[in-house]
Amino acid sequence: MKNIFYLGWIGFNNLGDEWMWAMFEHMAQLHLSPEKYKVIPSVPGVDIKNLSVYDTIVMGGGSLLIPGYLDILHEAVRQEKRVIIWGSGHDRLNPFSFGSGEPAESKEFCVKVQEVVENAAFCGVRGPWTFEYMRQMGVSMDRVTVSGDPAMLTSSPASHADDEETRERWIGINWGTSYNRIYGKDEAYVENQLASAASFLIEQGYKIYLYPVWGPDQEACKRLYDKIAAPDKVVYDAEVHTYEHYLQLMKRFDLTINFKLHANVLSAAANVPFICLGYRFKSFDFTHSLSLPQLVISTDAAQLAERILKAADYVQANKMPILNQIDNHRQSVIAKLEQPFLEQLF
Repeated sequence: MKNIFYLGWIGFNNLGDEWMWAMFEHMAQLHLSPEKYKVIPSVPGVDIKNLSVYDTIVMGGGSLLIPGYLDILHEAVRQEKRVIIWGSGHDRLNPFSFGSGEPAESKEFCVKVQEVVENAAFCGVRGPWTFEYMRQMGVSMDRVTVSGDPAMLTSSPASHADDEETRERWIGINWGTSYNRIYGKDEAYVENQLASAASFLIEQGYKIYLYPVWGPDQEACKRLYDKIAAPDKVVYDAEVHTYEHYLQLMKRFDLTINFKLHANVLSAAANVPFICLGYRFKSFDFTHSLSLPQLVISTDAAQLAERILKAADYVQANKMPILNQIDNHRQSVIAKLEQPFLEQLF
């Protein structure tokens, strides 16, 4: 019996992290015999630094390619454990010189990343920005692939055959907080611009559905609802749901506008075009992984409301090409993240 340790930020009711763990668990159930393998997730109460009882350490989905989690993976290499990087990504708020040759981190950290990748049985990262981040640290990039976000392994829900001429037009909007740790460091500005854009969309005939994806986001979502001030045209859903519920919910929307990363992933997984409010590195990493950089707008952009409205027009005019691109990406994610299971790399 081999013990596999899934390392992630799970057990804290964060939608994205729980969703990605669910995808790994699903893949393990499909491909790994329970007589041969046991998967242990890093839920609260599990000592994530005691690696002695595990044969394989999997760095799962999430922004885990940072000090702390990477140190654990490096220690696993030192102990001659098998290590796998499965759809992990990097995130940062401080400036990152994309495309330059300068490492973003200390020499010591760069060496640890190099050694982990050199000894990894598989290394799939979330997006091309994470790929570039690792390249700048001197990693052997022939050992790294852009796998995509593990949540994109989810099957898209079936759509209703609504009458396009009679059904109501809805736009889903996700809002929340990162405690001003966003590009521009001014969530109040983004919130006001989002309220302005929503009001204009209502004038165009849309109804708005507001939703958080994390408990602490509820206050910000309610504040946005009050600012839009159109209760007959806006639904505020304060409950934080499972990813399965959100995927069903997404089917009613013409498009979504999202703050949190996995609200955008939900939309993509449900085959609904989206506009990503790019508040950190990971937002750009995801949209570029889809080869759809035109769908992300930085939260420090001037005239943000106008930018959102222009993006909404673009999305509506190019809906099918966008959905085709998302579907192509989904097939690529399945092929790459299923690889370590099919090849029994655990």
